[in-house]
Amino acid sequence: MKLKKFIYIIPCILIAESLTAPSMNTNASGNPVLKLRANGQEKYTALAGETVHISYEISGGSEWSTSGVHFNYDARLIPDGEGDGIIYYSDGDAVNEMIMLNVYSRTGEDINNNIVTNNPDVPDISPYVSRQQNCIFVTTFSCTNSGKDGTVIEINMTVPEDAQAGDEYKCNFWFLDTDQFTDCEQDLSMQEYAFSNYQDCSIVVGLSPTLRGDANNDNSVDIADVVAIASYVSDSETNQLSEQGIANADVHASGNGINANDALAVQQYIADILTEL
Repeated sequence: MKLKKFIYIIPCILIAESLTAPSMNTNASGNPVLKLRANGQEKYTALAGETVHISYEISGGSEWSTSGVHFNYDARLIPDGEGDGIIYYSDGDAVNEMIMLNVYSRTGEDINNNIVTNNPDVPDISPYVSRQQNCIFVTTFSCTNSGKDGTVIEINMTVPEDAQAGDEYKCNFWFLDTDQFTDCEQDLSMQEYAFSNYQDCSIVVGLSPTLRGDANNDNSVDIADVVAIASYVSDSETNQLSEQGIANADVHASGNGINANDALAVQQYIADILTEL
């Protein structure tokens, strides 16, 4: 298990200014795709009070060295930490060989109260931030192209206990002119690809299950529920489940949607192979 590390609260604007723009290099060294994921998914269905892993990931087979990337998360989410704006993160396999990995955090309220206007020396971040979203800024550096595909950082975020079904919590990238994603050759085409091919994520609050495994909502868990789940997986248009039935049926790796594993888990529960769902 990786040790948790502090995220220090310092101005994202000042950090952005410290990065210099890379020079043009027309020979792209890779096609990096920047991803935000909630429990590994683009859209994850969570329950009120559930803790979700928000990860910043890289794919595309690229090797890189220097980066400075912003992303926001919904300010209603509660990150692991000690309060007073201090939160924790864990670093991932994508940056194991990097010389430097720094992560900074600012609340949306603080950023909006301190936005500098009409100053040509300070980037205008007002289009990218709001009081409803907090900001993370991730920087890396290495003398070699030691950045790989995989996870850069991960932060545990807890959905509020009073969240209602249908509530959505978004996490999204945004980029200033001073942000970077390059290799040691400062390949601008690589950066342009990264900043054009990114994927955001969100957490959507689903209904809480009333009886796990009860796909047909008859207040019991039996073979009829196995048939209902399997039929839904085969053809969800013809064999529909109610919203509550879907919430009840999502018993295997809850939050990833209904699939054949859910039908199997309910079948094993009925056969006493599993003691609980």
